[in-house]
Amino acid sequence: MAWYRANARDLPWRRTTDPYQIWVSEIMLQQTRVAAVLGYYARFLETFPTVEALAAAPEERLMKLWEGLGYYSRARNLQKAARIVAEQGGRFPDTYQDLLALPGVGDYTASAIASAAFGRREAAVDGNVLRVVMRLTDCRDDIADPKVKKAVRAQIQAVMPEAEADIRVFNQATMELGATVCAPNGPPRCLECPAMAFCKGRLRGTAEDLPVKGAKKPAGWRRRRCSCWCGTERSPCGSGRGPGCWRACGSFPTWREPWTRLPPERRCPSGAWSPGGGRAD
Repeated sequence: MAWYRANARDLPWRRTTDPYQIWVSEIMLQQTRVAAVLGYYARFLETFPTVEALAAAPEERLMKLWEGLGYYSRARNLQKAARIVAEQGGRFPDTYQDLLALPGVGDYTASAIASAAFGRREAAVDGNVLRVVMRLTDCRDDIADPKVKKAVRAQIQAVMPEAEADIRVFNQATMELGATVCAPNGPPRCLECPAMAFCKGRLRGTAEDLPVKGAKKPAGWRRRRCSCWCGTERSPCGSGRGPGCWRACGSFPTWREPWTRLPPERRCPSGAWSPGGGRAD
């Protein structure tokens, strides 16, 4: 924790214990780098300074503000959760279990908010923390296994401090160590690490090989047909009508009719467009 106090990055969500601001930051940071979030975070809070303001916002305005950040379901879940909190008088849930009940809030996010905003003794385990623990203990268990993550959480929970102020620092310190020193890309900077004297991964020369992560299941292909009009008239481009993962994105009208059933004059090679019809893979 002394290392964190001397070396931590100055990030806006670390300067507050406001649960709304911390919650917004944690949702934005899901699958997104800190550098990409900073500008969005400031604009978001300027536009929606309270949970009530977010709850009452038109969805179109919310999605426009989120544009470019990706994973748009996060924004929709933010607003769903904001409406639940607003209906409770604007009082944010202050326990892990109650936070977990909010849309879009999972195990890590609930723990992070509970500890950072309320000083609850909840271990927040993200990818950075898993990497640090696996290298410290020279553990070769697959971090993609939920049982492994659960075990790591229990390990950290057992050594967490008791004081509220220290709890907030402890979780942030572990995550910061993984993000900046025990980093995922390239070799870990072991000589800068406050844990280097007792890190089994460093002492045994295995740190660069850890953590072990099983192969992801290949993503499936989704094929859709779309149609656009080329000319002076505006194309019927819709917003929020795309299927599945394209929901809330601008899109041309789509359908599932097999390509071979289109008349020959309306077919075009993959990747090309033709007036009155086209192909999108």
